[in-house]
Amino acid sequence: RYITIAKLEVRTISQNPKDEKDKPYNLLSHCKFIVKDYQRGYRWEAKQVLELLNDIYDFTSDFDGKTKYCMQPVVIKKIEDEYTKYSLNDYIIQKDCTVINDEINEVCELVDGQQRLTTILLILSKCSQKIMPYVIEYSLIRDIDKYYIEKALETIDTWFSSFDLSNIGIMKSYIEQMIHWNLLFIWYEVDKDVNSTEIFTKLNIGKIPLTNAELFKALLLNEDFVDANSETEKMSLNKMSIEWDFVEQSLRDEEFWGFISKNTSEQETRIDFLLKLYALKEKKNKYEKYQHLKEEDQLFPFLL
Repeated sequence: RYITIAKLEVRTISQNPKDEKDKPYNLLSHCKFIVKDYQRGYRWEAKQVLELLNDIYDFTSDFDGKTKYCMQPVVIKKIEDEYTKYSLNDYIIQKDCTVINDEINEVCELVDGQQRLTTILLILSKCSQKIMPYVIEYSLIRDIDKYYIEKALETIDTWFSSFDLSNIGIMKSYIEQMIHWNLLFIWYEVDKDVNSTEIFTKLNIGKIPLTNAELFKALLLNEDFVDANSETEKMSLNKMSIEWDFVEQSLRDEEFWGFISKNTSEQETRIDFLLKLYALKEKKNKYEKYQHLKEEDQLFPFLL
């Protein structure tokens, strides 16, 4: 029923030089994402593009310099590099700007997340970004895809032009910085042997839920966050794994659960139910900080 996670981590696009002393995030930069022709192509309309721009802009109003704006998961499958005829860069290069790409370190099939990653590059292209941090290429691109890309670029231009002329340059620089350093992506890597078309289809008709509990557990028990040479940290990770399993087992006890909730719905796991309750309480208490997060979002507790 669920997707088998090969790796789950969080990534920013680039590393903030001011955060050098902190343990760096893994990065989206230097990645090549290939969109295969079983997908429908880029389809975001002005409404979705504006929502993303406004969310990033609103997030800056309560910005403390380190807080990250968490995006939806990007589902990928590692693949060998392959020839593709079409690149998004062919459609976003401005006449007075030469866009180049840095060295590619990872090649991934982009199973889910095409709309968000594409829109981010479109925004960066309008911020005078001359080096694209990652590459998106297509097995096939249609005239309808080009139409939506052009309309999205027009929407971004209109959004920036709504600011005072003297502030447009500053706003572009600020949005560019936020995108590079403070957008946090959930990197959801599936096994190389899985059927990409099947995963894409089921994700997009809602038959494979990316549950908050699974995402929390995968991050909490991620070995990338502990020192491989530290026995103490390894033991702590093992202890957390045992405690998580104990909590899950305890919540299955009907008598125990009856003291917590009358909710017997099977639409979500019981630990997911508790995570959602906690997230709703946090948002209510710290509304200004979390106002950009939507409660109806399936992954609202995890994004919070």
